Formats: sequence, structure tokens, C-alpha cells
Amino acid sequence: IASDNTQLKQENVELYAKIKYLENYNSVKKSHKELQQQQQQQQQQQKQRRSAVPSGSGVKHSDITLMKYENLYEEQMNPFAQFKRRETENRINSLEWTEWIAYIVG
Repeated sequence: IASDNTQLKQENVELYAKIKYLENYNSVKKSHKELQQQQQQQQQQQKQRRSAVPSGSGVKHSDITLMKYENLYEEQMNPFAQFKRRETENRINSLEWTEWIAYIVG
């Protein structure tokens, strides 16, 4: 179940990335001024989404889900987080087999 959950999460993040790509692709067709206005609106919307949302505030479930996958997408696109993940994987892969077992168990 955990692997299915992880796989579904990854698929949802990939779908969110595709949505962002399509939004950006469509915005390329607009004039520069319209694009700037749209970016400002998106930034304002992101700031509003990232603010704390109480559970009974009337926010739609789809908005909460969108915020969740937006944060996961942003985390994946963060070069520092990517570097940290690669370094962790490299360190784990370079462990002796006894150390690896101790790492997995502990």
C-alpha cells in the first residue's frame, strides 16, 4: 500500500507539472503585457494559497489538493533539495553491506 501511495503521489506531481507546462505554453501566445499581468495574478494567488487555511474555512477540497501537489512540485524543482537527495542516495549506495543493513533497520 505504501508503494502504491508513493507511486500515486509521484504520478500526481507529474500531472501537476504537465498542467503547469500547458499553462505556460498557452501564456506564450499572449502579448508581453498580458503575460506580466498574468504572472502578477498567479503570484498573488500563490501567496493566498500558501497562507494558513483553517479546516472549516469553506475552501474547496480541490484547492487544498492543488496546494498539496503544488508544494510537492516546487519541492522537486528546488535545486538544493535535488542536490541533497542525490547526495543522500550516493552516501547510501556507498555504504558497506553491514552498514546498509543497519541503516535500513535503524
